[in-house]
Amino acid sequence: MARSDVPILTPHDLAARILREHDERRQAAGDGWSWDDNPDQARLVALAAMVTRWNVDEAQFEAKLRRLIRMPSGVASTAAMRMLQLWLAAKAQRTETAG
Repeated sequence: MARSDVPILTPHDLAARILREHDERRQAAGDGWSWDDNPDQARLVALAAMVTRWNVDEAQFEAKLRRLIRMPSGVASTAAMRMLQLWLAAKAQRTETAG
């Protein structure tokens, strides 16, 4: 695949993927699904919903996640850390595909 053929991943794409995967899991679980089943995943989904509203480029996205990780209250730090890991892995995969 040529470099120009490699799809560009945006922060919104990553957030949309997280939300889509969550919706698929929720539908598969049927009536037995609850936010309390996996609180860390629930936080990641909530953060993904917020990301869909952010108007940021890649660098700004990473900076926002790093700030959330360092926030004193730590409420969003786990979700931000997980999202940053997913983002960096997706970027690495994109780079490998482009190479």
